[in-house]
Amino acid sequence: SPVLDKHEWVYDEAEVGAALLEKICQENMKSEGSAQWNKARGFLPAGNDVGKAAEMDVESAKVHCDKLPMCEGFTFQMTADGNNKPMIFFKSRASRSGVVASDEWKTYIRF
Repeated sequence: SPVLDKHEWVYDEAEVGAALLEKICQENMKSEGSAQWNKARGFLPAGNDVGKAAEMDVESAKVHCDKLPMCEGFTFQMTADGNNKPMIFFKSRASRSGVVASDEWKTYIRF
């Protein structure tokens, strides 16, 4: 009978473990409604944006932020015309201490 080639599989356990952990974290981040939110009156300053700003309602913004691995929160200016889909700015850095007080803006911070 013919001789079969012998193959040896070599892998780095740390690399495989890190890749698996990353995948688990991403799946947890993508699960809808997994985050809890703090609401603050005011805005997060310019910079630290994640992705592009978009018009959407607050619940859609929460789901969208959950799906962005770097997103820690979002901020938006309330509209005078009652439009429930303001322009939302997603942020990679968000904390209550970083919110600049303003009655015209709202910020949601994931925790």
